[in-house]
Amino acid sequence: SANSNYLHALNVAGGINDNGSFRNISIKRAGQDISTLDLYDTLLLGNTNILERHLRSGDTIFVHPVDFFVPISGGVNNPAIFDLKKGESLSNLINFAGGVTEFASSKVVVRDIVPIPERLSDDTAQYGNLVFLSNASKVKLNNGASVNLLPLATNDFSVRIYGRVNLPGTYPAYTT
Repeated sequence: SANSNYLHALNVAGGINDNGSFRNISIKRAGQDISTLDLYDTLLLGNTNILERHLRSGDTIFVHPVDFFVPISGGVNNPAIFDLKKGESLSNLINFAGGVTEFASSKVVVRDIVPIPERLSDDTAQYGNLVFLSNASKVKLNNGASVNLLPLATNDFSVRIYGRVNLPGTYPAYTT
């Protein structure tokens, strides 16, 4: 209908399939590209501008194939597999995942893969890095990467102190 928006039309079409990009959707009118949509702006970041744009009769919506996916797990609020664009950083991915939980450490394990044109050997195509959250904006991700925010270390080793002490109780003990 004349009051339909792009989200409604995509929903009527059964949604975006597993290989479709939520980040690169072209809108064509009279054979011309009039707009490119990034649904993460609406679905993850809360920008509602897309809801104000209405379809016209004859408009075409083209969902491009995904650029690449990166899964994120561990200490984030919304662990999932996200659709990333080339050049986006670990910081972008963490933002898409709803930020870090209070139980996340400041360390992130990034398992990455060297793009095929840059590989010297398949034996060294995959590698892992331990990255600090403070450097997340500097870490660019490749297709095939995976990310895990490590949890805070738990200390299950404790001692009970009692008797003639000022503060009796159970205290964590650290091994050296």
